[in-house]
Amino acid sequence: MTLDQENQIEWGRTAGIDVSLYDDPNKFDANQMREIRLGLLSGADVSVYADPKYNGKQMKEIRLGLITKLDVTKYADPMYNWEQMLQIRSGLARRVDITRFTDPKLDADQMRYIRLTLENSVLSFRLNLVRERMPEGA
Repeated sequence: MTLDQENQIEWGRTAGIDVSLYDDPNKFDANQMREIRLGLLSGADVSVYADPKYNGKQMKEIRLGLITKLDVTKYADPMYNWEQMLQIRSGLARRVDITRFTDPKLDADQMRYIRLTLENSVLSFRLNLVRERMPEGA
C-alpha cells in the first residue's frame, strides 16, 4: 500500500465515512480512492463508479455529474475516456442534444467542437427569440 492510499483511507476514517467501499489497495489506486472518498463525502451514489474499470479521472467526471444531478448513465461507461466524459457531462449540463456527439469513435476535441457548435446554436436561437419579443426602438 502506498502512502497516498493510506492517506485516502485515513482521511475517510477521520471524516466518518465507510472506507470499506474503497480500502483495498489491490483494487483501487490512490486517485480512485480519492474520488470514491469525495463522492461519499458529498452523498453521491458511488456504486455507479466505485469499480476498478474506471480510472481516477473517469471517476471524477462521473462524481461531478452525480453531485450536479445529471444523468450519468449517458457517459458512465469505460469505453469513454475522461476527456470524452467531460464533453458529454458539459453537454448535459448545458442541455444540448448530446446524441450528436456521444459516439466513442469521436475524440474529445471532436466532441468539444460539436458541443460548442450546438451550444452556440441554442444561444443564437434564444437571442433571436428575445429580439423578436422586444418592442420597436427598445
